[in-house]
Amino acid sequence: MVNMHRQHDASFKAKVALEAVKGEKTLAQISSEFELDPKNWTRGIGTF
Repeated sequence: MVNMHRQHDASFKAKVALEAVKGEKTLAQISSEFELDPKNWTRGIGTF
């Protein structure tokens, strides 16, 4: 069975966090752009 959990480096997390802080896009748009599961936002940014 293939492990579907992706590990993201600090620079990726920083890019996502900066987009979120800017407030120009919705969390759904950011999730789509960076190919993240929107559920991760409710669990906290550190979970992706």
